[in-house]
Formats: sequence, C-alpha cells, structure tokens
Amino acid sequence: MKPVYLKSILFLSAIIVLFTIAGCKKEDEPTKSELLAKEWKIISVDGESVNEYFDEDEIFIKFETDGDFKITWIDDGDSEIETGNWNWQNNEELLEVNLDVESDPASWELKKLTKTEFWFFDTDEDALFKCVPR
Repeated sequence: MKPVYLKSILFLSAIIVLFTIAGCKKEDEPTKSELLAKEWKIISVDGESVNEYFDEDEIFIKFETDGDFKITWIDDGDSEIETGNWNWQNNEELLEVNLDVESDPASWELKKLTKTEFWFFDTDEDALFKCVPR
C-alpha cells in the first residue's frame, strides 16, 4: 500500500511543479514602437554637443504610438515646436519623419534603440544623433 501512496504523492508533486513552471511567464520584450514612444533629448550630433552643431541649447523629440511626432527647439529659454508624423520603413530599421513645415520626409536609420538610448543616422544631415530619455 505504501508504494502506491508514494507514487501518487510523487505524481501530484510533479504536476504541481509543471503547472508552476508553466504559470511563470517571461515578461514580453517591448516592441520598437513601444521603446521609441517617449520624449528623447538629443545629447550629441556626430560627437559634438547639440549647441555646437545647432544654434539651439536643447532639442527634444517626442514620438507618440499613434504616429504623431513633435520636435522642440529650445534656445535662451524660448522654444519653437514643429509637429508631424512618423512611421517605420524597411522592417523597422528606418524611420520616415514628416514634419508639417517640410514637403519631403526625413529618413533616419535606426542605429540603437533601448529603454535608455536612441541613436539614429539622419541621411539628410549625414550625421549620427544620440538621444536619451528626457
């Protein structure tokens, strides 16, 4: 009688372990769109600080998940905002950015995208931009 009881306990223990393992779900990795959808501060352009490359003191880029886009240029406390939209191209390796004030879209090649870094190569500017979350 003891061997059957022991086998039943082992069998039930194995089932509990399997359900416990199956119930532990690895957290899904965020998509590129989810990683991108935030406000980023440009910290350098081709290794130079923003105010060395542009006339502005700070530049912020904000991406929304719905495709809206905003760039804020700040100089001496004054800000100028441009809006537009963005979308992925080339299997999410290229960002096409359309500013409302310009007729031709900009193409930004994605170089690095994590929760804490966003690097892109602007093919129009021929420059590498490095950004961090604001």
